[in-house]
Amino acid sequence: MGRPAQNRSLKSVGETGSNTLKRNPKSYPVIAKIDTEMKPSLKRRKQQPRSKRSLGIKRNPKGGKTNSSDHNNRRKERAKKKANTISELRPQSPKNPVYDVLKGRNVYLTTDDNGKQRFVPKESEATAKEKAKGLFIKDSTIIKKGKNALSKDAQPKLDSTGRNTYPVKGEDDTIQYLPKENDATQEEKNLGHYVEESSLNSSVKAKQASEGGLPIRDLGKGRKVYATRSEDGDQIFLPREQDATSYEKRKGFFVTNESAAAQTQGKRMINDKPIRDLGKNRMAYPTASTNGEIVFYPRQSEATPNEIKRGQFVTDESVKDQTEKKASQKEEAKYNKDKNRFEYPYEDQEGEITYLPKENEASEDEIAKGQYVNNKSAENPADQWTPIANGKPKYEADRYLYPVTDITGNLAYLPIATEATARELENGLYLPFESIETSGRIIDRALRAQQLHPIGPISASNATDQDRLLYAKTDPNDEVRYLPKASEATANEIANKQFIPDDETDPATARQDLGRKPFSEAIDGTALWDGKSVPAPTALQQIAVLRSLKPNFDPEHGRMLYPVPKTDGTPQYLPLVEDATPEEIANGNYAQFTTEQPLTDVIQQHLGEQTYEVLNGVIKAIAIADVEKVFAEVPLMLMINKEIQEQFDNQTNATQQWIGE
Repeated sequence: MGRPAQNRSLKSVGETGSNTLKRNPKSYPVIAKIDTEMKPSLKRRKQQPRSKRSLGIKRNPKGGKTNSSDHNNRRKERAKKKANTISELRPQSPKNPVYDVLKGRNVYLTTDDNGKQRFVPKESEATAKEKAKGLFIKDSTIIKKGKNALSKDAQPKLDSTGRNTYPVKGEDDTIQYLPKENDATQEEKNLGHYVEESSLNSSVKAKQASEGGLPIRDLGKGRKVYATRSEDGDQIFLPREQDATSYEKRKGFFVTNESAAAQTQGKRMINDKPIRDLGKNRMAYPTASTNGEIVFYPRQSEATPNEIKRGQFVTDESVKDQTEKKASQKEEAKYNKDKNRFEYPYEDQEGEITYLPKENEASEDEIAKGQYVNNKSAENPADQWTPIANGKPKYEADRYLYPVTDITGNLAYLPIATEATARELENGLYLPFESIETSGRIIDRALRAQQLHPIGPISASNATDQDRLLYAKTDPNDEVRYLPKASEATANEIANKQFIPDDETDPATARQDLGRKPFSEAIDGTALWDGKSVPAPTALQQIAVLRSLKPNFDPEHGRMLYPVPKTDGTPQYLPLVEDATPEEIANGNYAQFTTEQPLTDVIQQHLGEQTYEVLNGVIKAIAIADVEKVFAEVPLMLMINKEIQEQFDNQTNATQQWIGE
């Protein structure tokens, strides 16, 4: 306990003398003695007239009522405006935090708009005061340290999004494939699911010589240097790779030999219309620059010496190839017996088809009149490539590439025609669908997904164990129902009394059990859904689903395995159907695209049953086209195929049902 307050004394800056102040318990406030002697500067200010400038003190117009609603609203607006002006801080080194011992958390070095550096926590660990002042960083900006590759020279594998992934050691000692940090998504960076660049050999990326730039002479080293662009966009001059020093090669200070040589080589004309160069009275032909833009150059035979020196021309051969007639892919070639040659379809601007020979088989008169097609356009890509039977395709750039061999036996991977780029189509670097189908790999997802049960009329004499007949029964409400006879009813049907005694069945009313053997089409040709087949997803749906997953690479079979949730919620890694082995397909152990809700529920929500006339009567059914349309408009997921089939098998009502004669 301290002394009573009235016994305490207060002292000014001076410790002794008359400047000692004591609290007077009888009179308040305390009156202290003040030194009347002033400094000259203070005395001079006292003598000056009082300034009329405002001291920043204003009277309250509300008469001291600072708790009014208007006053509170103004305070809230000022606070809100101040909060909105707080700039977002970003960590300078998001992977290297400093541990705050006092508060038991990691803090990160940041720099605000005024250039002031400070350590702040992430938002989830910041206090309310720190959040109000904006002294935190977003959790999403924090990058967790990545994993080290198994070796410096680890060979990458392509994942489903077309990225290079490298092998690392997983938490359970398994081999996982992760992308580099610059290829990883923000979520992968936050979780540390990427490979540290330092654990891989740095691959030096050479620069490309600027198109149309003339090289200059490097007199100091007796070599030519070529114009290119630095990372800042400035023009710099670097040597070719073959002329670069060891230091320049290590640092990437060189241009590729090919891009340097291309500066003096002609370009190829692309498939577009030429324009007239009025200044020099010649035609200029379209070609693609290195940045993908279309530029127009004269042909080599009409170019000036300076243009040829700069490589600003298109070759005469490419002009000839583009301006000649090309065979159409819409029709098949026809054999002309009279002239003993094939003639190929050519489609003019009006869409009319005429059949013309190849240039090397045309007569002089036909060549003079231009009545021939380009030799290259008449080639059949299927004749150049031989698909490898049961070869495993690669997934790259959101499409599949299939292994083939050329005439010399070299291995190559090519897309099908419907997924080929314009350049691939132009150069015949694609495969017709038929060549893939005949090689034993059915790649069309629609054909692979729609495996309907065989249909046909059933009689009691040719019914199998899988087939079953239903017989008409009229209930008390005069409604006709088709039920099995007692000897063929299941235990569930017997328990629910959904059967007809054997001696009461009428063979004349027998109909096939559509739950076991549905119709694939109606009499009018409408394809009908069997209630168990899963439609084919669109390309965009496949991409959306696969890009959201983190697959593992299966080195044994050269395929990607995707995480599929089991019934207990744990993931199971399975291949897609096109990568599955025959045994996996037979057991249903592969990933299948399906709707997030049960497919039958989705169809019931969006579609109603229609009536169709089939053999022996009329049924209620759903058209496959309607199912596919709904399937293409809803979000999808991957699910184990055998679990999808179990859902279908557990349905109580068949998708197709008899309704009358």
